[in-house]
Amino acid sequence: MLLREEIKKIYSELQYGLEMLHLAENEFQISQQLFEAVELKYTSGEATKTELLKARIQADEAKNSISEATNNMHRSRYSLFNIIGLETSQQKYSVKFPDTLAYEAVEITQDDILSSFVSMPGVLSKMKLIESAKNFKDYADNSFYPNFSVSLFGQDMGSGFKSFGFELGFSVPLWFSMNQNGKKEEATASLVASEEKYREELLLMKKEVEIAWHGYEAAKENIGRFIKGILSDSEELLRLTTEGYKLGEIDFLNLLEAQRTYLSSSKRYYGYLLDYQHRLIELERFSNREFLYNE
Repeated sequence: MLLREEIKKIYSELQYGLEMLHLAENEFQISQQLFEAVELKYTSGEATKTELLKARIQADEAKNSISEATNNMHRSRYSLFNIIGLETSQQKYSVKFPDTLAYEAVEITQDDILSSFVSMPGVLSKMKLIESAKNFKDYADNSFYPNFSVSLFGQDMGSGFKSFGFELGFSVPLWFSMNQNGKKEEATASLVASEEKYREELLLMKKEVEIAWHGYEAAKENIGRFIKGILSDSEELLRLTTEGYKLGEIDFLNLLEAQRTYLSSSKRYYGYLLDYQHRLIELERFSNREFLYNE
């Protein structure tokens, strides 16, 4: 289960890397368009040399962003290849990853998770210890009583004469007060210790479940704010500001600020989306459901 969680997280990080590469390429296109607009204005005397240099620097920095995003994406690719044990001969650039980092609404209630985590292996193992301790205590309790045994066997005396015999056995525990009381105390102490370990495991798992669930809730709220307005608003702001600059209604600094806002919002969106997916993957540890990459 932990291996599955790690593989899914690395895969989502690869998807994040691919989205960052697409965003860097988009950033370069925007910066290039901005540079061309400023260059046109500079030629006509409507823009300053300083504005032209800033636009050119921004376009060159966007190229660096593409190189950096490409490098990070390849690191994630090889991390995925290594954890799934893909042979080096098969680790080719032609390997495609069809899924993209996209928001998928998954409704999970805290009660859903809290009702299923008691079947986790860690909890079940502690329950088995309790059962074992109870059996040991039953054995210790029974050792107080004498043992009776009856054996029945047949005899063939020859000449067709057959008979049956039986044997009775009776035993009592020796050193009664010394051995039996000690066994019972040991068994009782073992049972109490096992029950305490089970209780501690339940408390620990409940704490981990609640932390994971609250992390999922926070990530979901962050994503919701971007989907409901931030992304579309920042894109519209960039579009209107670019048009206004071309018409001479918006100055260069406002155009740069609109561009930074759009790119920053997009990067933060994918960062929150990656966090959201990681929280979902962590919740799978406490549930019998798979929320992501389950096909």
